[in-house]
Amino acid sequence: MGITGGRVFLTKKQRNIALKDEIPGRKIDIRRSLLRAASMTKNVGVKYVIVVIILSILVYFGIFDYLKSLSAPLARAFLVSPAALPITVTYAVNSMAAILMAGESIKAGIVAWKDALIALFIGRIIFAIISEFPRHSFPFYV
Repeated sequence: MGITGGRVFLTKKQRNIALKDEIPGRKIDIRRSLLRAASMTKNVGVKYVIVVIILSILVYFGIFDYLKSLSAPLARAFLVSPAALPITVTYAVNSMAAILMAGESIKAGIVAWKDALIALFIGRIIFAIISEFPRHSFPFYV
């Protein structure tokens, strides 16, 4: 719509914009953006490795099986499988760690993808009730 309007309302002289051949500082900006992207990738990678190591240790020692037996009544209340309950609780605290935990749990065969998605959804609802609603919505209604 904007392109059509520009073609109709602007004269040919107004449409021709002279650009410089070289943009000053372009190489510096590319280098800076690459460094920023590498830093962000490193931060995510470090968190991913930490979560994978912790999950591997917990699976090795059978913590998930123990928690599954303890949390079966609570899991039924939240409509998730007992093995997916740690994903729900983790999402209520840290969403990125919960997503990584869900992926690794699916990969390890601890939970099915359907249970992981339900757990992430319920964790999101709990996070919204605990954290987002009091900070953002509640002050408008008081």
